[in-house]
Amino acid sequence: MNVHIPTSGLIETVSSLFAFALFIGFFIFLYRRNTDNVSWWKALVVTFFGMLTVDFPLFIFNQEMAFPLIPLGVGIICLLAPRGNQGWLRYRPFAWTGFFSGFLFVGFSLIGAVVQYLVYPVDEISTYITNPTDIELTVTHFQGDEVELNLSEAHLERYEIKSIGEAEFFEQIMSGGRQQGEHQEDFPYVLQGAQSKWGSGYHPLIFVEKDGQGILVDLGEEQLYFSGSEPLFNGGEAP
Repeated sequence: MNVHIPTSGLIETVSSLFAFALFIGFFIFLYRRNTDNVSWWKALVVTFFGMLTVDFPLFIFNQEMAFPLIPLGVGIICLLAPRGNQGWLRYRPFAWTGFFSGFLFVGFSLIGAVVQYLVYPVDEISTYITNPTDIELTVTHFQGDEVELNLSEAHLERYEIKSIGEAEFFEQIMSGGRQQGEHQEDFPYVLQGAQSKWGSGYHPLIFVEKDGQGILVDLGEEQLYFSGSEPLFNGGEAP
């Protein structure tokens, strides 16, 4: 079944609700145009059963979408319905409506993901921090120093995203230039009270690198690294 109503991003949620409203509207339109004597609740059950499909997963903007391929629900109904059953013939349009509604939900999910990406760009630190003067820097590891946060909107604008997959950077994060067996915390600070853009649906943990020049945004399933030329705090380890 391809109905997916996210509870995070505002735009994606609105687009999914709009698709669901269109689906309900089309069902009502089809039911009222139907000249056969069909029960509305049976038609609704057949429609939802027709939404059972074998899907092909698509990954767009780091979001998984289910593209309907095989009308599983329609096939099951065809196998269970006796041959020549006139009742099935009357309800068949509703079963196919359920199947093709999957394309409606996928289409609006794609539109929502694109608009979400444009309105809330994932590669800009301003998406995750909108109140730089109202947040606090907390030491979460004993290797972190007592420092004074020095953060402003202009300061954040100079931070750019850097691919966490780059070999050099990945090796630096994993090893920190330390010897094997020696532990060193690369992100001993956390930004407390940071607010993402309203409606983005992002609630990340934001870590600060030990030299103050790197920010790691942890979204749960994805981590984004931003770097700048000036540290976010006064004191601590020199860059």
